[in-house]
Amino acid sequence: MDREYAQYLQERNKESYDEIADNFSQTRSIEREELKQFNRFVKKGDFLLDLGCGDGQLVSILKRKEVGYIGIDSSPRLIKIAQRKHPHYHFVTGDIFKVIFPSETFDGVFAISLLHHIPSFPLQLHILKEAARVLKPSGLLFITVWQISLPLSRLGKHSSFHQRLAKRPSLGRRDFIHQWGGQANLYYHVFTQRELRKLIRQTSLSIIDSGRMSNASGSRKNIYFIAQK
Repeated sequence: MDREYAQYLQERNKESYDEIADNFSQTRSIEREELKQFNRFVKKGDFLLDLGCGDGQLVSILKRKEVGYIGIDSSPRLIKIAQRKHPHYHFVTGDIFKVIFPSETFDGVFAISLLHHIPSFPLQLHILKEAARVLKPSGLLFITVWQISLPLSRLGKHSSFHQRLAKRPSLGRRDFIHQWGGQANLYYHVFTQRELRKLIRQTSLSIIDSGRMSNASGSRKNIYFIAQK
């Protein structure tokens, strides 16, 4: 995927999340209990950054840990919702590709359901390197991406997934456009665990844990990695 097209898709995702912000937030009202397994790595007093924080859903998992927290997202409307839902936490609208914080600021950085929205390997790698930059020495990066159980050939035939935008080139084999709720088009990259591992190894981070996680019903599945600076 060429750089210009990747940047176009990234801007489209930003616009789409602004369009669906209210309805999207309503679908995130249930606590993601599978993320609680990250709590064993989080210590009281840690200073944490939530990259692509959306409406601040991660706060419900972390609030009992007595930590410092900042959430950053490129969607102004989602940030406003996050501020309304969690008034005692700090949220900012910002560029996740150029984080405004100094190097070695955070004990932990979370990239929950973020990377699969980032088009192209160079941009995905840039996000990870920026996360590594703002981590303190020995700090941890927590990553989750969708685990898609359908074969790609079947996913491409699903009514809400397709691989072409009007007057735009076709996407790669593992790239899809998802029509969210009939409202807006969102870009997704379908990662494999091996592919994500390879991506992380291009940074200065060391992988300390990885695997798959799901909610109790098994209806929501993710690949996860934890990497240390």
